[in-house]
Amino acid sequence: MLVADWGTSSLRIYLLDERGEIVTKRTSEKGILVAKTLGFEKTLELEAEGLLNDQRILLGGMIGSRNGWVETEYVDCPATLEEIANKLGTVTWRNQSGTSRTAKITPGVRFLGKNGMSDIMRGEELQILGLMQQITDEHATIVLPGTHSKWVSVINNTISEFRTYMTGEVFELLANWSILKSEARTEPFDNNVFLDGVKLGSTKNSLTNLIFQVRTQLISGKLQPSSCDSFLSGILIGNEISHEVRNQRLIHLVSNSKLSKLYSMALQYFNIESVTYDEDIFTKSAFHLLNQN
Repeated sequence: MLVADWGTSSLRIYLLDERGEIVTKRTSEKGILVAKTLGFEKTLELEAEGLLNDQRILLGGMIGSRNGWVETEYVDCPATLEEIANKLGTVTWRNQSGTSRTAKITPGVRFLGKNGMSDIMRGEELQILGLMQQITDEHATIVLPGTHSKWVSVINNTISEFRTYMTGEVFELLANWSILKSEARTEPFDNNVFLDGVKLGSTKNSLTNLIFQVRTQLISGKLQPSSCDSFLSGILIGNEISHEVRNQRLIHLVSNSKLSKLYSMALQYFNIESVTYDEDIFTKSAFHLLNQN
C-alpha cells in the first residue's frame, strides 16, 4: 500500500509492506500549493513513479483542505481512529496509460471549546493516532512542535481536545518583517540564552511586552546580536509551554526537527520529562485506516 503526508509545502510518500513497515520513503517540495498548479494527479504520478500499481492509496494532511484535491469533513472531538475512518474522502483519476486509480483522503479533526473557542488540524491527527498505538498511557499529552504547534490531550486512545499555538509562524514573522529583523536569525544558537528566554517567557507579562525585550536588552548591551534568535525563540516557546503546564510529568513530542530539542530543553526548565518520536509514525495509523476500508 502507498500512503502520503501531503502538506502545504511538502510531500512525503511511503510504500508500506503487508505488515505496515516502511519499504520506501520519498520526500518532495511539491506541497499542495505547487501541486495545485501542476495538477494533483500528475504530481502524485510523477513523485510516486515506479511505486504505484494496483495497491490501496491513502493521502493525509492539507490535501484534504479546501485548497487541496478534495475537501473532506472534520471529525469533532472526542475523535477516534474508527470515526476518522468513517469520513474518508475519495478521488479517482486515470494516468497517462488510461489506468484508473483511486485514493482515500483523510478528514481533519475539530475541537469545539468553551466561550466560542475552536481549533482545527489536518495531518497531525495521523501522527497522534499513530503514536497512540505505540504508548500505553491512558491519559497522555502529545505536542507537535512546528509552524503551528499542537498540544493534544489523549484519553483512552481518543483525541479528547487540543490547542494550537502559532509559535513557529510568529517567530518567522518577527525575524523577517519586524524591528527585530536585523538581530534575529543569526548563528550559532546559544542554549543558555535560549533558556533565559524560556524563563522570561514563562512570566505573566504580556507576550508583546516580552518580545520587545529582545530589542531593549540588545540596545542595553545585555544581549549580543548573535544570540537574539536564541532569546526570541526561548521567549515564544516558554510562553507557549507556560499556558499548557498542568501536572504533567511526561510529554510526548512528535518532530524530526531541531525544534524537538528546543522543546525538550524548555520542558526541562518546567521539570517535565519528554520523549521524542519520528514524524513517520503517522504511517502506523495510515496502515490501520486502509485496512478498515
